[in-house]
Amino acid sequence: MSGIDRERQSHPNYLSHVTGIPCNHETRDRRNPKILSVWDISLRDARAAVWRWRSSFHNDFAARMDWGVKAPDQANHAPQVVLNGEQGTHVVDLKAKPSESFRLSSARISDPDGNPFRQTWNGYDEASDQTAAIKMGSVDSHGIAFAIPPTSIGRAHVVFAVTDAGDPPLTCYRRAVVEISP
Repeated sequence: MSGIDRERQSHPNYLSHVTGIPCNHETRDRRNPKILSVWDISLRDARAAVWRWRSSFHNDFAARMDWGVKAPDQANHAPQVVLNGEQGTHVVDLKAKPSESFRLSSARISDPDGNPFRQTWNGYDEASDQTAAIKMGSVDSHGIAFAIPPTSIGRAHVVFAVTDAGDPPLTCYRRAVVEISP
């Protein structure tokens, strides 16, 4: 007995009844018909900024529940991310000049449970304000190289994510902020 009304949940507008948010999964934003809306929330809505992190924070919550009921060696723990030799969760600040290249190092990542992991690097455009986007170069198991266009000035944010293969898969994030000035 889960306490979830399965008959009501199968209703096409179930989320509307539960949340009060009109729920039409295949609508178009009325202000800009080219933007597909999900649950009548356009991709330009402020709430859309957290969508990319949704599976990660749900998995983190599930792991925390496991920590309360499982032995420590039976529950999954997040990978330990070291960015440019710095442990912790703080932002790594860098300075660079237009036309330069720089490298972010991920050489000392580990997983406390011994699970294999995968790395991803992404620009964080919503937080960045540089005049020309930095270009991601070659990625290897030790990091990534970036090239800064000659016309770029401002701050570029790069998000580094490490996801393990545990159950549930846990992701740990680090951010680097590159201040680009002549």
